[in-house]
Amino acid sequence: MFSTLDDAFELPAAEEALPCAAVGAAPASPVTGVAATAEAPVTPVTYRLALYKPGSSVEWQGRDMTVSHVLLRRGRLMVYLQGHPDPVEPETLTMPLTRLVLQRT
Repeated sequence: MFSTLDDAFELPAAEEALPCAAVGAAPASPVTGVAATAEAPVTPVTYRLALYKPGSSVEWQGRDMTVSHVLLRRGRLMVYLQGHPDPVEPETLTMPLTRLVLQRT
């Protein structure tokens, strides 16, 4: 897992410029404002991250537990579990990852 939120959300470097900015791109139609030629589909930037929210099921020390609430304290993510009074480090929890899409298509 990640030690801080900054590590979790590092975005990859842009690999190519926007298709509209390419030299020799088809000019936009004055009526529709859309280029005359069809562009290749854009693959969205996605990440798979653990999403800790109240009611989520997690596994901790071999037991199935439910997340009570989550706090950010001094730059650290602290997860509280139902029936356990102390916060738990997210690195010690096991849960299915959620697919996050960070770019519109």
